[in-house]
Amino acid sequence: MTSYKPTLTDNRNRWIETIPAGHAGPRVSLLMHLVALVTVVAFAIFHMFWGHSLIATALSVMAIMLAATVVLGRIAPEMQIHLVLDALFIMAALPVSLWALIQPDMYATHLIPALLFAAFFVLPIKVSSVLLALYTGAAIYLCWHHYGAAQGFRIAFGLSCCYGFTFGLALMMLRQQQQLTRLAFIDPLTGAYNRNALFDELERAVDTAKRHQTAASLVMLDVDHFKPINDQHGHAVGDDVLVWLAGQLMTHSRKNDRLFRLGGDEFLLLLPDLNNDEANQVIELIKSRFDLGSAPHQVVVSMSAGLAEYVAGDSVDDWLEHADKALYEAKSAGRDCCRSWQPGSPAAQPIISRF
Repeated sequence: MTSYKPTLTDNRNRWIETIPAGHAGPRVSLLMHLVALVTVVAFAIFHMFWGHSLIATALSVMAIMLAATVVLGRIAPEMQIHLVLDALFIMAALPVSLWALIQPDMYATHLIPALLFAAFFVLPIKVSSVLLALYTGAAIYLCWHHYGAAQGFRIAFGLSCCYGFTFGLALMMLRQQQQLTRLAFIDPLTGAYNRNALFDELERAVDTAKRHQTAASLVMLDVDHFKPINDQHGHAVGDDVLVWLAGQLMTHSRKNDRLFRLGGDEFLLLLPDLNNDEANQVIELIKSRFDLGSAPHQVVVSMSAGLAEYVAGDSVDDWLEHADKALYEAKSAGRDCCRSWQPGSPAAQPIISRF
């Protein structure tokens, strides 16, 4: 059985998962940005007062970007434009700080550790580790050339340590963040999503269906007579059956499908971009690929399923209720079958195929 690695976000959001601070709380993020904003504004005023108009202008632009980041992060966090502005801020600050290193009375070496720290926590770690290694090397070269060998050696040692420590801290935080995310959203037994991830994914599917005028379907699945399996073979065998079943469903479904464990022996399969008929075909394909002979402990496993296509205007709760009604009809029809809910129909429509 091939491994299945759930992805909690769509392609647009995967970039965030490689940023150590990508899931920082809004209050922490706001505090960090306000501290940076106050600092940059203070430096801009200072340089403007002393007649350094070019550096003051550059700092003013950065202050505007930070202010826009704070505002957009508060009023439109789902657009994620504030993350782009953060990245642009860092990309602008790095060359400006290098230029300031060779200017008289700038003392920009004091700002480099803060920039290294900020860049590691704003940019994806694969980008920041390479970019900041080049930046640190360039800063060391300029300091060595501008301040002499003795001072340059001290700065080189300090910046190298700063880069190494910050990189290690960012990497550690990123791994901890990914572990916490997995604990929060992934069912530890089966590897499927849990209820914590359910409504976010369904809301995203509904939003996509509305925006692009596409279809989406849900399949609610329930293991037939699961309690007797636990009673006759023990809960350990029952757990093995659930793990096997989830593995079968995830292995043989499409890459962008999402499997959730609702609790106990009940699962839900989200099928984006598929209408009722197309979703039925996918169910048929998944069922045909099931290796029933590989069920653990030679347990005979069958399932009942309820299929519901998203209907424009319905809420996520309505959508789930439709799938649940279809599942109830499948159980009432003798189990080991799939029923499809149809708008305006008092009962779910039968699908001839059986699980």
